Amino acid sequence: MSRPCLKKKMRKIWIVGLFLAILALDQIVKWWVINYQPSFVLTNNNFFGLVGNNSFSLLLSILAIVILLLTMVKEHQNFLLMAIIFAGALSNIADRIFRGGVVDYFQFFYWSINLADLAIILGICFYVYKIVTSGQRPAGN
Repeated sequence: MSRPCLKKKMRKIWIVGLFLAILALDQIVKWWVINYQPSFVLTNNNFFGLVGNNSFSLLLSILAIVILLLTMVKEHQNFLLMAIIFAGALSNIADRIFRGGVVDYFQFFYWSINLADLAIILGICFYVYKIVTSGQRPAGN
């Protein structure tokens, strides 16, 4: 195997590892919070608790995941950022399916958020920053 090929493979393994670490860490913290922390919020809405009921939120979340997966297929250069966003989104969808809502444990002004939300927010911010500073256009444009 040539060196560039090996580097590319190692990068993909690192990205998958980061994806799994974000997903696992968020779920472990949520489990701990539910079992040992008396103050947490079970959010049945999405977008920082601003829109919809749980069924509508789940539908929107699944739609967002599908769009994100399609973007990941096209965005080879931004695969790391897409994987970070995807890990956060998948963790919150798992909460909606298995817990009936998203477990939030950080208080930030008026909002309750979690590690998955932070991964989504930071991933999107860095993705937008990368597009703006590089002059590249998002996939599909």
